Amino acid sequence: MRKIIVLFFILLVVNTFAGDIYLSLRTENQELETRRQFVLLKKFEVDNPTQRKAEFHDLLFKKIHSNLNLCYEFKVDILDSILLANKPNFFKEIDYIVEPSVKYGTANTVEIKLQYAPEKELILRKKYSLQNLDIMANLICNDIYFNITGEEGYFTTKFAFAYEKTNKEIFIVDFNGKNLKRITRDNSIAILPSWHPKKKALLYTSYKNGNPDLFLIDTTSGETKVISSKQGLNISANFSPTGQEIALSMTFNGNSDIILASFEGQFLAKITNNKWIDSSSAWSNDGSKILFISDQTGISQIYEKNLKTDQTRQLTFDKTFKDSVDYSPVKDEIVYSCLLENKWDICRLDLKSKKIYRLTENQGNNSNPSYAFDGRFLVFTSTRNGKRELFIMNNNGDNVRLVLPLSGSVFAPVWSPLYE
Repeated sequence: MRKIIVLFFILLVVNTFAGDIYLSLRTENQELETRRQFVLLKKFEVDNPTQRKAEFHDLLFKKIHSNLNLCYEFKVDILDSILLANKPNFFKEIDYIVEPSVKYGTANTVEIKLQYAPEKELILRKKYSLQNLDIMANLICNDIYFNITGEEGYFTTKFAFAYEKTNKEIFIVDFNGKNLKRITRDNSIAILPSWHPKKKALLYTSYKNGNPDLFLIDTTSGETKVISSKQGLNISANFSPTGQEIALSMTFNGNSDIILASFEGQFLAKITNNKWIDSSSAWSNDGSKILFISDQTGISQIYEKNLKTDQTRQLTFDKTFKDSVDYSPVKDEIVYSCLLENKWDICRLDLKSKKIYRLTENQGNNSNPSYAFDGRFLVFTSTRNGKRELFIMNNNGDNVRLVLPLSGSVFAPVWSPLYE
């Protein structure tokens, strides 16, 4: 039987002879090191294809291939005559074979078969109704990814961010960099989006009414409502894991504090209450703690407020400015931007060991890290190519990838939950 492998930790080890990237994987009983999984993608088999249908499935095939190529865990090749001519023993190297086919009848469907090649074991056979190409390709790739790695796929997730070309507006884009969509049309300054954990909706701050007010917008319908319009700052808002409460920075007596508000925007409590500037809140996965940044020591440091005990503890103590902190959804660790050697870089702090890991270095300014739903990846902005662009990387700083090229600048990206 095929060993069920679950992606555990990505370890870049270059094989001196083959030049392959090796991964550390965990089986049901042990941890082992293995190379990237070699995936062979067959072309579509279509019965009675018309030209229009053939073009449709050719495009779907290309989208599936493009998606799978984003997975650094895989090496992907397409089965064709050129490949077989150049590599006569090719099948001996294959780990998995993806075979798509199409049947037309009362219901048009695409069927995907995934086979573990060494033992010719069929591990996935599933039908998908013909629909939007991108949605179908994303669903197919999620299933392939899960059945090979044992981890949920990322292909149906999105990034939200502020994008500035003329005005700053909120945009979203698919994980694969496709389907860029403008969400706000405030013709002003719209910044700092944050996803609702259950609904496809975003909190964001907009200056369209002259004050930095907090809004909630449905990313599907575009319906918008005001959450907080208190005079002064209403920024850096984040939903609790249940979606019932909001933590945000709000101005009181000339300085900003972290406050709790209800989903409807009603004031609930002050998390901080001092003369310092407190900002950039983030929730722990269980909703019991809130991170924030404060300048109360004279330089911005990261603090954690325990909502159960009402105790606050300081987490960072070095003499570097901090910004845009985020809590891992699965581990006792945080990421944040830090000013090092006159450049902004991204650091990760293990809250148990107190060790700090620098994830970016000598690659422009890097900021605004946001965890993926399972904590294994980060989305962030970087000026490494000369302007602020959208990138993702492993949570250890490896496998950096540009999400999509844009002519303007990107700010404060956040990774969406894995919605049902």
